[in-house]
Amino acid sequence: MKIVTGFVILFLLAGFGIQAQELAEFRTLVKTWTTKPEFLSPLVDHLPLKSGVPTPREVLGYFIGEPKKLTYTADQQRFFRQLEKALPERVRTMTIGKVKKGGTF
Repeated sequence: MKIVTGFVILFLLAGFGIQAQELAEFRTLVKTWTTKPEFLSPLVDHLPLKSGVPTPREVLGYFIGEPKKLTYTADQQRFFRQLEKALPERVRTMTIGKVKKGGTF
């Protein structure tokens, strides 16, 4: 789930036409976390950045895809709400209901 979330975030940010800058630390870590080179693609080992738009690390405290690190639904929602604040013309979140344990969906 965490890897899928990371891919979704990377594709969302890249799809917005954001000028990509590479974070050397992220690139190095992704390559060490990936077990085989065939699992890497040009879209996975970089993190697009734009001034004023929070990165997953700034909001969650870690890079997406970090081994043995799960991103809970509430944290994913918190990240997307931060993206919505930074890019209101491009990201919109909404609550469509509540789950049994009291959280939102």
